[in-house]
Amino acid sequence: MGDIFEEILSDIAQKTPSIGKEFDVLIQQPKFDKSEAQKHLNITIDADIKVLTKYRQQLTEEMIQKTREIELANKIIDEGPIGEVESIDGKMVEVKLNSKTQAFNFNWKPLAGPNDNVIMFCDTDDIKIGDKVIIKDEVLCLKKNSSPLSCNIILCSL
Repeated sequence: MGDIFEEILSDIAQKTPSIGKEFDVLIQQPKFDKSEAQKHLNITIDADIKVLTKYRQQLTEEMIQKTREIELANKIIDEGPIGEVESIDGKMVEVKLNSKTQAFNFNWKPLAGPNDNVIMFCDTDDIKIGDKVIIKDEVLCLKKNSSPLSCNIILCSL
């Protein structure tokens, strides 16, 4: 009887946080009186509540993080001005973001705020300090000649 119960609990433990991967099976023997059986049941209920509380807290934190990611994703710039070229070092270009643009990494951690500098890369030699950087038709480029730029950041509006 105990083996069957352990199998059932093992199966449940894989599918829900209600039962941990380690558990004890108590089979009520005629020696258990009502108060001792209730004591074991209360201990089990308390342990389950603690596990479920932690699980719900984890789910709440994940929901908050996903909500934040969705809010930021809605702010991704797909059209408009980004900033202007501050310095050029070969293919590497330093761009000063405008007052309405911020930059994040791919884990949504802030990298640069408005008026901060970010690094981008350009394949064209026709680039000068002061050139405007825009996103046009969802492509990051120079305003004057639509030369594409690339970067490893996410550009969002405030």
